Amino acid sequence: MQNIEKEASFKEALKKLKQSKAWRGTIDERINKFRALHNDLNAIYGLDIKLEFIDVSEQFNGMQGASCLSGYNSQTKTIYIVCKLSVITFIQMWLKVLEYDPIFIIDKSNELFKEIFPVSARNIVNINGLLVKTTDHSNDPNNDPVVSG
Repeated sequence: MQNIEKEASFKEALKKLKQSKAWRGTIDERINKFRALHNDLNAIYGLDIKLEFIDVSEQFNGMQGASCLSGYNSQTKTIYIVCKLSVITFIQMWLKVLEYDPIFIIDKSNELFKEIFPVSARNIVNINGLLVKTTDHSNDPNNDPVVSG
């Protein structure tokens, strides 16, 4: 992140996403929650990054690695979220936008996710650079289910 003040604002935007229950609702409702986060991050950093969703549908929920085709095109200044809405993948794409060192993107996104979504993060492991959910607690009403890549 460019400075501590902006990192704090980035975290506040993620907290708003958490409060919105990003994993609940229809695909369109969930996409709108990601768009709100995206708009907040554009405002925080004074950027005009575009956001596109490709083939996002319910069939990919719970499928490990389904969002791994997501990416950021620096020439068109566009983030592409592919197949699955993933908070971790979304964070990673924004770290790419912010020109974060690629070596640290996985670790930083995991760190941010653990801080903002601590219950969900307990079930996340890094397997060769892919952050995956080890157990499914989606039926637990006290859990904030993971939306991961």
